[in-house]
Amino acid sequence: MVTTYPREFSMLAKNIDVKKTFVSDIQRINPKDCENCGGAEVMSIFLAMKGPFQAAATPNNRDETSHWDNAAGRKGGWWVGKTYTFPCPVCLGVKRAEPENVMPTQPAMVGLMNPHTGEVEVLE
Repeated sequence: MVTTYPREFSMLAKNIDVKKTFVSDIQRINPKDCENCGGAEVMSIFLAMKGPFQAAATPNNRDETSHWDNAAGRKGGWWVGKTYTFPCPVCLGVKRAEPENVMPTQPAMVGLMNPHTGEVEVLE
């Protein structure tokens, strides 16, 4: 499946101060999860403004964070920049309204079932 990114990603990445971008990559585990965001309901982009540095870099202000890049086999480094998070454009960050499977043993959760009569005795 082709990933659909929030439209804000391209606008932010076009900033001339951005040296490199890193986009969140979350694999879905549950088949009911959104195929686009993996069920996280949000997508994040890290905009690297400074780097790469050989040692962990300390951000200058509270809006900045640091990020390690292993550079896929090349010499990696630490980057300093900002992280932005947006709702997934496919599921819009809203949990699906589909009800979960309701187990037939639900009455046992509110009380004990009498094995002879089948009546549920409510526990208080």
